[in-house]
Amino acid sequence: MKNQLLLTTYQDYDAAFLLEEGQLAQISLEKSDQDKIGDIYIGKVKNIAGNLSAAFVEYKKGCMGFLPLADLRMSAILNRRDANELKCEDEVLVQIAKEPIKTKDAALTCDISFAGTYFVLVPKSHGIHYSKKITEQQKQILWQMLDKIMPMLFGNLAVFLDRYGLIVRTNAVLAEETILFQELHDLFHKASKVLQTADKRTVYSCIYREADLFEQAIRNQYDLEDTEIITDQAKIAAKIQESMGLTIRLYEDKQLSLFALYGLKGQIENALSRRVWLKSGGYLIIDPTEALTVIDVNTGKAPGKKKEREAFYFQTNKEAAIETARQLRVRNISGMILIDFINMESKADQETLLTLFKEQLRKDPIQTVFVDLTRLGLIEITRKKTAASLAEKLGRSRKETL
Repeated sequence: MKNQLLLTTYQDYDAAFLLEEGQLAQISLEKSDQDKIGDIYIGKVKNIAGNLSAAFVEYKKGCMGFLPLADLRMSAILNRRDANELKCEDEVLVQIAKEPIKTKDAALTCDISFAGTYFVLVPKSHGIHYSKKITEQQKQILWQMLDKIMPMLFGNLAVFLDRYGLIVRTNAVLAEETILFQELHDLFHKASKVLQTADKRTVYSCIYREADLFEQAIRNQYDLEDTEIITDQAKIAAKIQESMGLTIRLYEDKQLSLFALYGLKGQIENALSRRVWLKSGGYLIIDPTEALTVIDVNTGKAPGKKKEREAFYFQTNKEAAIETARQLRVRNISGMILIDFINMESKADQETLLTLFKEQLRKDPIQTVFVDLTRLGLIEITRKKTAASLAEKLGRSRKETL
């Protein structure tokens, strides 16, 4: 069964909904006029906080960002050549690394990068790095392809590695050599243009805008041949055709909306609910707090006999492992997460459950780390935060999800 990527609008957001086997797997929401992760600005340093090892940079008029000094590159200081320290009022080339969330400013970096479907090009860095999902055998094949491509772009691989770093994304495994060559060429052209014009632009200028949500959603799909891309808006279809050369399906049924066809309204409400039901009759309770998110697995009604009860616990826990991993993606829950599965006596069942849960977590495109199984039997994981959660974006408080 093909996945579906639905490109539309929801409330006042541009929206991309990814469905896997008919269920929501990921929701991306973005206001068309908001700053995007990846946008590059010339900002002005307003304050340097030594106790935080960070600088506060006004990257556009009235918008402050948080720049860790560990991410500072002296070459990013544009108003003073050969600078050896950062000063207030310095003009710096910065890129948005994380969007502003609640009271927190946007996170900025001087490690400028340019993301494509198959690669991330990192000027002023070194080396080739591969997605953790790429196997050693696949790395060797990709290396051989890159060894052919690089001389056509840079003369030889050593010249490239002296000036740039490259991150090879998982999608590159499925791409043909000519496609990889074209994307590297385009990324190099973008990077060269930005770096050559940066010192000629005025402060608060945006000198590079990342692709919009729709293009990014398509770009981030591992295998487009297994994904049907659908929109109910002609302007979105036209924009994708123009920017990416892709023809996507335009849904035009006036009797049944795209939302109704795929049951999106109910699935979104489910993703905002505190309680999530499982097929076995059990359920999850998902409680976000300021410090962490706690997920509790409950059985509902369990059989009376011990043997049947243990089998029921095992089945419920397996369903909970799959559903928990999906809910993390759909809700975009991040930070520290504790999961309390149902206690099981069988060590073999416990190991099977942990293996299954780790497999589900590996499907997440956002960096998710299985930290530990605590002495109290709680599973601790962390998930990288790059954007606000679904509830935060839609303005839902914890009380409203009860």
